[in-house]
Amino acid sequence: MGLVREILFEENGQGMVEYAFILGFVALVVIVALSTSGTSMRGIFSTVSSNLSNPNATASP
Repeated sequence: MGLVREILFEENGQGMVEYAFILGFVALVVIVALSTSGTSMRGIFSTVSSNLSNPNATASP
């Protein structure tokens, strides 16, 4: 019974679990931020691409 109690109440691995939760939360925030700004970024890159392919065109604001 002592071995089971030692396994259940051991606290050595809890720090790693907390870091995993923090890493997961940061990854979730990055994914949401990138997916939210993806449409506007696509428009910016499209404008840059079209201006590079046609250098005589005027840049639109």
